[in-house]
Amino acid sequence: MKKYIYIFILSISVFSCNDNLQKELEQSYIIAAERENDTLQIDNFEIINTKKVDFDYVQNIRINNLKYIISINQLIVEKENQNIGLLKKNIANRNKLIELNKKKKDEYLIQIEYDQQRLKEAQLRLKNIEHKNALTHQKIVLIGFELNQKREKKFELVKFVFNGKINTENRIDTLELMISDEFKNKFIKNNMFTDYKGN
Repeated sequence: MKKYIYIFILSISVFSCNDNLQKELEQSYIIAAERENDTLQIDNFEIINTKKVDFDYVQNIRINNLKYIISINQLIVEKENQNIGLLKKNIANRNKLIELNKKKKDEYLIQIEYDQQRLKEAQLRLKNIEHKNALTHQKIVLIGFELNQKREKKFELVKFVFNGKINTENRIDTLELMISDEFKNKFIKNNMFTDYKGN
């Protein structure tokens, strides 16, 4: 099932109170749901806390999110490698079957051709995932170069809980939203399917 992690683009630069923040969060969810063609039911947002953080804090969140993406992709790589191994065994076994049963040669050749096509597709998927991981590693290195620059820029970190439904699926998600008057893209840490029950 599709995982829903919305990255919001908010027009407001600073939220003066929780009411304004909740309205902006609601609008952001609506926009994101429309963009993803999702159905959305918002029961409520609960603001847990807000705090000021520095530039390095933001960059470390970005690095941690990218590392998480790499770890997920690595699991996909392992599955694809297993799939490739099985397809190669199938092809080898069917070649042996041709030698043992010449009468079914045409049938086995069709199955071999089908497995070879699946093998090419799996190898291409594997190559693409490994390429994405290499690019993500490069992003981490580049972000790392920006650390410890002693920048004075401050960000507001808002921790909140979304309670509602996305595509009829009940959701209680705890998220952290970075707010800045300089950057429009906010970095969100989403702890999926938390057992948060409220303060």
